[in-house]
Amino acid sequence: MIIHNRLISSVNGPGRRAVIWVQGCDLGCRGCWNPATHSHLRPDNETPEELARWILVQDEIEGVTFSGGEPLQQAQETLAVLEEVKRRSPELTAGMFTGYNLEELETGRFKYRARPETGIGSVHSQVRWVTDQETTAATWRSVRALLDFAVVGRFQESRKTTADPMRSSTNQTLRLFSGRYREGDFPRQAVEVKIRLGGLTTITGFPIGARL
Repeated sequence: MIIHNRLISSVNGPGRRAVIWVQGCDLGCRGCWNPATHSHLRPDNETPEELARWILVQDEIEGVTFSGGEPLQQAQETLAVLEEVKRRSPELTAGMFTGYNLEELETGRFKYRARPETGIGSVHSQVRWVTDQETTAATWRSVRALLDFAVVGRFQESRKTTADPMRSSTNQTLRLFSGRYREGDFPRQAVEVKIRLGGLTTITGFPIGARL
């Protein structure tokens, strides 16, 4: 599994959350805030089991949110992480940002990377894709069954907004898949700046309408 970053945040869904930025996206949204997450040609640097273990040892989190990149372009690995987290800590909630809209997901009109045969540290010069719509739709249904919420739809720079919780453009929708949350539970758009030892800075949240 190719992970771009992971950290703890309070602006990517309700409560204090583990946030996973999955590496790889080819949807090409103009004005995307995270272009460094687009390339799929990176070495695998986590297994789903390792990532699940990292999530599960975090103190006082309410859940996990997957972002990117595009989490569903590594749908099998993302599903494996969710299954392990929910199996061991079913009280944790799960959310996702995806550029696919709900119709694309329900009908399987998306693709995801086939799990590579090589292991951690291997660089894949060619990505193999799963595109059969029955297969991709079934995988989405398995992911959806473990999600409490998802923000769906491509970011559209011409329709960007700062008014809607969790949504960067007005075409995007916040879907609730369980009874755990209502829309009022989601925080207003904000941004977090984390400065680590050595000066490495990470910005997360919604910088279009940033409120520090």
